[in-house]
Amino acid sequence: MYILLEAINEKCFVEIESERFGLRKIVPLKIFISTQTGRAYVVFWNKNEDMLFSENLELILAAKKTDKCSEYELYRRKLSEMECHMWGVSFKIDKKAELEHVRFVIEYPTEQEKRYIPARIKREAVTGTVKELDDCHSEFTADIIDSNEIVPWISSFFGRITELESPYASRIKEDVSLLAEGKYREEGTATLTRTEPYEQVIETKNTPLFNSLYSSYYLVIRNILEAYITNNKQPLANETITKIIKKSAYIEAPGELSDLIFNKSETTTIFKEYQNKVSSPINYIPDFPLTTIELRFLASVLQDKRVKMFIPLEVIEELHKALKDVKPLWKTEDIKYFDQNKDGDDFDNKDYIILFQTILNAINHKKIIHLIYGRKNNSDIFTPTHLDYSQKDNTFRLFVKELKYPINLENIKSIEITEEDPKKTEDSTVYETLKVEIFDDTSRKYHFNRAIRIFSNFKKTCKRTEKENTYELTVDYDKSDESEIVIKILMFGPNMKVLEPKDVSNEVNQRIQKQKELGL
Repeated sequence: MYILLEAINEKCFVEIESERFGLRKIVPLKIFISTQTGRAYVVFWNKNEDMLFSENLELILAAKKTDKCSEYELYRRKLSEMECHMWGVSFKIDKKAELEHVRFVIEYPTEQEKRYIPARIKREAVTGTVKELDDCHSEFTADIIDSNEIVPWISSFFGRITELESPYASRIKEDVSLLAEGKYREEGTATLTRTEPYEQVIETKNTPLFNSLYSSYYLVIRNILEAYITNNKQPLANETITKIIKKSAYIEAPGELSDLIFNKSETTTIFKEYQNKVSSPINYIPDFPLTTIELRFLASVLQDKRVKMFIPLEVIEELHKALKDVKPLWKTEDIKYFDQNKDGDDFDNKDYIILFQTILNAINHKKIIHLIYGRKNNSDIFTPTHLDYSQKDNTFRLFVKELKYPINLENIKSIEITEEDPKKTEDSTVYETLKVEIFDDTSRKYHFNRAIRIFSNFKKTCKRTEKENTYELTVDYDKSDESEIVIKILMFGPNMKVLEPKDVSNEVNQRIQKQKELGL
């Protein structure tokens, strides 16, 4: 990621080796990140083939920055022109391939549906045009590079689609027929259909981002000093020192480390040994000095509008001054969350910033808060526990001890720190438990990973079942969120089966039967 971002920033070619493409010299243009799967892709221009491609970062084995690209701005403009036709990150291998036209009409006859369905379409549409035909019908149209990527979103409107034009219309109809017959994509029922370019799941080990830049010698000395100071500057036994060395460093050269630590010379200034115990004249724990990478990383983070909610403006200004000569590692426009909803929280709003900081202060200092929130202007006293950020919705949610589920910050009308104790009343919210089966592909676990992300704002557990390629997902939810739950389930088509509760199962079945009646 670092090499690619640096190359984008410096407008350079990169030699990459990937599992799919082998060794290629490319021009990286932008990083695309999915809020639903968490996967990151590099979109690049292949000069030799004169085409745009994308590659999952997990599949890139090696990368090396090379020479400057004199035509970088031209390629970046070509990507900008294509972005209005991208639903995800897929590109046609054949550069002469035409855009795929998608059109569907949905109905929303009830007053309640009229209030939220049109807004939902506009909020979730990655690209394309939304047109309200009348007070109960909306039309969505788009010309897309790979319309396969829009299929799950179309499926979420099952029960409402009155007209459909798509290269994948037959597949969508097949999904409706399978579900109407109570069939799923279990082994032997139907062939699993890819919903994104093939990619292999690769297990990677988490490693520290910055600490690896320091030598084992530095880490050993720092950790020994930390142990010495936290032990009230009492001398450390040689055995303790040895344990720290073994834990903090590679032991290929134990003699060097021993000579460094157990040096009896009077010229040694870091450690002194006496009677098999080690002390030090240094009375502070050394900080890790900031590296160039860290400074560039910090300069990039300061571009994020959400920073001002966590750091006072005067501190941000001081940081900008201190970093004025540091070139950011990336610009905001170099990274795109391509499936993020469009109506996220207003992070520039001063009232929102004050609200956020008040909540954060209450959490950090264990304060009680009085909130007025929700459509009905509910007034209650709560004990705040933590804030949660949804990448998909681009919103923050507040968790409180008295409620099982969070409150969206955008729904909070006012907040006040109070000394009053929360009422000892039980949560009146009605909770339900959803249990579903997920049928997946062994090689990618695409639907499994997607389900974890899509239900990220709910309390959940997931386990593998005895059936091959099958998982069981359990989700606790607020009864009032049941419509949202149904929408999420429909996105999986025949790859997800509702086991309980009966209300959700019935609602899903009703929507499928209604969709069958509407002609799909």
